Amino acid sequence: MKDQWSLLENDFRTVERILLELLERTQAMAAHLVDRGGGIVMTVGPDVEYDLHSFASLAAADLAANDELMRLFGGKQVDGVACLGTYRSMASSLVADRLVLCVVFDRHSTLGLVRHRMRRAIEKLDPLFRGLFAKLGVAEGPATWAAGAPAAAESPGPAGPEPLPLPEPLVVGAPAGVPAQFGAAAAAALDDLLGGEPN
Repeated sequence: MKDQWSLLENDFRTVERILLELLERTQAMAAHLVDRGGGIVMTVGPDVEYDLHSFASLAAADLAANDELMRLFGGKQVDGVACLGTYRSMASSLVADRLVLCVVFDRHSTLGLVRHRMRRAIEKLDPLFRGLFAKLGVAEGPATWAAGAPAAAESPGPAGPEPLPLPEPLVVGAPAGVPAQFGAAAAAALDDLLGGEPN
């Protein structure tokens, strides 16, 4: 059990180092790892003046809504979304098909630089989280936003202690028309949350 904790602590430090490097190279304000259900996994950067729990829920919902819209138009999974505010903006991308990396930045950086550096960070984070999910016994394949997706708890775990359950995926898109309205509302709420005038 001690080796397991040590490995998880090492994974945490590795992820933290990758996110801190991302902030340094982009001059972004903060980086947040969010699960697809809207829970905060990790955050790096100075204290933020916005509500992190609201941010995480809205960021996950924004990506979920855009993903549903893409599927409605016959496309495949959306892997990233940008929300451009007057004073602050956010770029988000999928990591290991189960997490959302969100980077909040202001006029000291650009969307192009942030997305470029996010891709590089995700190249390091993706195999790390896929390996971690494999160790925890989470089923292979992408988690989906749609109803009827298998929950992580349904997959058989490794022998020994029960792994911590992962949050259920966010369910979006039952009636026709809801994803578009939901996406517009989520994007507007994110813009309001991030677009406030800086102190």
